[in-house]
Amino acid sequence: MARWVLVLAAVIAVLVALIGLAFAGSTARIADGVTIAGVEVGGLSPKEARTLLERRFEQVAREPVIFTAGDDRFPIKATTLGVEADWAAALETATREGEGFGPVRGFRRLQARVFGAEISPPVQAYTAALDFKVGSLAGVIDRKHVEAELVRRGLQIEVVPGQSGRRLDREAAAATIVRSLARLDRGLPVALPVRIDPVDVTAADLAVARRQAVAALSAPVRLENAGTRWKLP
Repeated sequence: MARWVLVLAAVIAVLVALIGLAFAGSTARIADGVTIAGVEVGGLSPKEARTLLERRFEQVAREPVIFTAGDDRFPIKATTLGVEADWAAALETATREGEGFGPVRGFRRLQARVFGAEISPPVQAYTAALDFKVGSLAGVIDRKHVEAELVRRGLQIEVVPGQSGRRLDREAAAATIVRSLARLDRGLPVALPVRIDPVDVTAADLAVARRQAVAALSAPVRLENAGTRWKLP
């Protein structure tokens, strides 16, 4: 029995090794299933992939990505912010996806083929232009909250509910913009990170104050002058 177990284990080991070797491929080619910035580069040499990526980026750099915040839409181009991607670094990472010895390399490449491997290149932008753009976006997007308040209309006291505001998360927005502009497709609009600016005073907070104000207005007013007194209903 033990002998058959050993034989079976040996057969399985050989089969596993053969499968790994079958998918080992060439180290001169990037593993199938690898994408960089949304573009499939599997099967290409690093040089071919770099040429493809640079050509695609040149094509889309002047096409705007639409960023959104609620109903507001903001088209931004990569050329406007000086966005550049480090394709060499991305390709170095892509090459490592298919490295390894014999069967090990084969299984790594098989994993990339089946599950895919998306690589985002390191990206940089012109800092001053990016900061200015994010600041101008915030000028449009940011809306300060409005506190709830008591309003008197004749003898009536009404509570006017507050309204939440919104505020652009500038740091996260900058990262989102640069990352999106470095991609080589111009697909769906990209939502900007916006935080809710909550009110500090709610309508519920003013309930007691409203009751007190109503009681004060409903009570009679007493006036006195030169010993004469009046009571106003």
